[in-house]
Amino acid sequence: MLFTHVISFLAFSLTLGTFAVGKPVATRSDVTSVQNVFTSLQSNTNNILPQIKGLAGEGNATNESVGPLVIELISALQGTQDSLALIGPVSSDASNDTLVELIAETIADIVETLDLLANSTDITDLSGLLSGIDLALAEILLGLDVTVAGVITLVATLLAGLTVPLEDISFVQTITALKL
Repeated sequence: MLFTHVISFLAFSLTLGTFAVGKPVATRSDVTSVQNVFTSLQSNTNNILPQIKGLAGEGNATNESVGPLVIELISALQGTQDSLALIGPVSSDASNDTLVELIAETIADIVETLDLLANSTDITDLSGLLSGIDLALAEILLGLDVTVAGVITLVATLLAGLTVPLEDISFVQTITALKL
């Protein structure tokens, strides 16, 4: 009879022990992880945006020439969004100047480059091409606000001068996410 109680106790203890050590405790990321994600995005955009600028500057911007570059840009933005989701909330102060400036600079480069396309008459579906970028940028900004609380307000302050170009390219969702 004592033997069955001992066996039951051991089985119970092993079960609790398995649940207790079954999943390691996740550590919170720091702001460096977020900065690395945006450095990677900036690297990607530094390859894509000059091509778009070149096409717009030469007057060769068409649906066929810009379309693949826009898809590549959307893919880079979605990769950033996915990376931010994996990082989760970070234990950091939102006033990290380096991070805020990196984010603002990257978004400004994207908006200023795409604004060059606003006057192109050879792109028949510009709003269709740009709506995916607007959505992806807005989702990044909303995810970023979860990842580093309060950073959007600081980024929006730096981007306040881009309200007109954002409106020119109909980035309504991005404007809303930035609260401009």
